[in-house]
Amino acid sequence: MKQNKIALAVVAVLSTALSACSTVPGKDGSHTNPLCTLAGAAVGGGGAAAIASAAGPIGAGVLIGAVLGSLACNEGPPAATPVAVAATPPPVMPAPVVAELDSDGDGVLDGADLCPGTPPGTKVDANGCPPILLTLTGVNFKFDSSAIEPASEPILAQAIASLEAAKAVQVTVVGHTDSVGTEDYNVHLSDRRANAVVEYLVGHGIAGSRLSAEGRGEREPVQPNTTAAGRFENRRVELHVVGAAVGDAPSR
Repeated sequence: MKQNKIALAVVAVLSTALSACSTVPGKDGSHTNPLCTLAGAAVGGGGAAAIASAAGPIGAGVLIGAVLGSLACNEGPPAATPVAVAATPPPVMPAPVVAELDSDGDGVLDGADLCPGTPPGTKVDANGCPPILLTLTGVNFKFDSSAIEPASEPILAQAIASLEAAKAVQVTVVGHTDSVGTEDYNVHLSDRRANAVVEYLVGHGIAGSRLSAEGRGEREPVQPNTTAAGRFENRRVELHVVGAAVGDAPSR
């Protein structure tokens, strides 16, 4: 009688252990582990005959089945498979936007401006150049000659500075006279004087490939020729922009 009570107690304890072993967690909550149940039954049935005299037929089978079944099932959950995490590439930063400048405010950006430093309010073409780059008034020549007077050198220095600042333009040096003398004579005189200015500029470092000469005589006055002051204004040399320079050829 006492052995039966012990056997029943062992049955209760080990049955609980087998129940816990036979259920393992799954993705949807839990599932029954058939290996635990089969192992307990098989081992219990086989071992019952061996120890029937000690604990009785029923108790021995349950005891051994529970112990060995528990050992077979207590392997723990399977090891988690490591998941490779792809490295995140660093973000690509956009290139900074550099705003182009229009330093002289003529409406043509510096990168396309062939005549930088144009005075404010000057009308310019698509290259940023005024039609007349510079007007040289008061360039004096010897009487009835194309020889430049030394007093005119400070005025011609302005032409040199303007051409050096606008290195990418080609220029025609246009000579003008007052109305004294015949028109045909004044055309030839203005042409000789325009060429004299070109030679002066080339002699002071301006590429000859950028320069040409033209005489227009008295045809384009800027002031009336009826006064000495008017005639003085009309005796002038203008630097007309005719396009972009075609490279720096040797000075002639």
